[in-house]
Parts: sequence; C-alpha cells; structure tokens
Amino acid sequence: MYKTFITIISNNFDSKEYQKIKDFFDSKGFNIEGDFPGTNWNPPYQYIEEMGPNLETRIIFFNGNKNKEQIILLNKYSQDLEKKDMVNNKRVFNINPGFLSENGMYLLSHKPNEARGRLPFGVYFIEKQYDKDDDSFMINHNTFSEYIEIIDLFNNYKECA
Repeated sequence: MYKTFITIISNNFDSKEYQKIKDFFDSKGFNIEGDFPGTNWNPPYQYIEEMGPNLETRIIFFNGNKNKEQIILLNKYSQDLEKKDMVNNKRVFNINPGFLSENGMYLLSHKPNEARGRLPFGVYFIEKQYDKDDDSFMINHNTFSEYIEIIDLFNNYKECA
C-alpha cells in the first residue's frame, strides 16, 4: 500500500477547471487529504511554450494508502484529464501522479523512456524522483527541477509512506 499524490503544474489555479480536477478525483475515490502550494520556479521552456508563463506547482495528497491497481487508475485518470482539458492541443494543466514508498518517491508516466522503469503490475512507467534513507527523502540524479524545490513538502509526508 502506498501514499498517493498528484502534482499539478499550471498558471490557472484560480479557475473552475482546477476545482473540477479536484472534484473528479474525489468522485473516483481519491479523497483529498491536503492541497498545498508548491513554488514558482524556472520551468523548462517546453512547459512555457505549452502552458504559458508564470507557472506554479500544487501538490494534492490523497487520504489513505492505495494498492497497485488504484495507482494504475490514478495514472489513467491523470492522463484522461490532461487530454480532456486541452485547449488548441495544449495542456492547461500538467498532472503528475505519483506515490511514496519506503524506498522513495516515484512519478508515473505513460511515456516510455529508457531511464524509466516499467511497473511489474501494469504497462505504466515510473521514475524515481527522491531516494529515502531512514528519516527523509533526498534528491537524486533523476530529480526534476520542480521537485528539488518542494522536497520539504514531501518530507512532511514521509511517515505516511
């Protein structure tokens, strides 16, 4: 069982669309435990080209721990929402689902990449963003820039993994 979350990147958090995303996950049994602002950061140019300037992150942690099948559904729901809310073939929100475990923090993706591992329980790919020692998460060589700046937020949730 794993503590699950989504990280959302956008410049549109004051919109009704953001509330629709939260309501959607709630309706699918992913009840929100906490909704936290991340940071403003210097995003990769691809994000700016796609979603515009002034991007921010938010992290939503879900209540309880989820099993592997529920993690697969979380990834599917995230992909479906990104596609559904596109405007002119560009995402309004970048939704990164993930989970915390005793070994670290992982993001899920539907995009194959040699650096990503394939989950044994599905066709989805994972990428480890944080390593974990006895009492905290630590960045590693795979950590994306937006996750370097918000590691403290995840360390506050490490006991839930």
